[in-house]
Amino acid sequence: MNRREAMAPAGFWKRAAARAVDAFLSVLLAALLTIVASLIAAAVAQPDLVFGNENWDSFYQLLVLLLVLALILVIRYEVAATTRRGRTVGKKSMGIRVVHCDDRHGSSSDSSDWEYPEPLYSLFRWAIPHGAAAFAALVAGVAAVPRIGGFGVLLGAGLGLAAWTVVYLSSLFDRNGRGWHDKAAGTVVVEASGLPEKPSRQDPQPQQSDSPGPARPAPGDSQQSSAGSP
Repeated sequence: MNRREAMAPAGFWKRAAARAVDAFLSVLLAALLTIVASLIAAAVAQPDLVFGNENWDSFYQLLVLLLVLALILVIRYEVAATTRRGRTVGKKSMGIRVVHCDDRHGSSSDSSDWEYPEPLYSLFRWAIPHGAAAFAALVAGVAAVPRIGGFGVLLGAGLGLAAWTVVYLSSLFDRNGRGWHDKAAGTVVVEASGLPEKPSRQDPQPQQSDSPGPARPAPGDSQQSSAGSP
């Protein structure tokens, strides 16, 4: 019995609700970090602004740096949670987990022997839908802004959201509920109720002797053999 047969895939609406919760938390975290980054950048650049220096370059450079750091924190939220516990806040609220299921990325087994995704695969899983969204938004924005101005930004944001949604909706066409991001990362979202609390990552390694060659008999064994020999 392999892992796909032993573990019940999570339903679409559970996954959708979990994604909605995580998206809300990510947007909220990003907004708070953006406000903090803006306040820090303004505080650092305040002396120049007070004395009438209209050069905003230092402000914008520092703001971009802080926003990049904020983005890293937002990414880390989902990637680290998936790697360590197999679930984010949204998935925990829905009672589902992310586990390995693909033979290319881990051994197949039943629900008594499973593991969370490794950090690189958790990053793949996050990057595919969000990377598709960023790419679509960037291409559409660059093409549309010179023609329709600020409305091009809205168009790019809308197409980015559409690309993000399409990646997650791809799970509807797989019998195990695996979207393109799951297939690339070798993962599947399953019901947590059918899993033990802790994963079994590694099989116990057989003990090996320190020196090559046949193992030496224990002292008691040698005495017994010598006593029993004619």
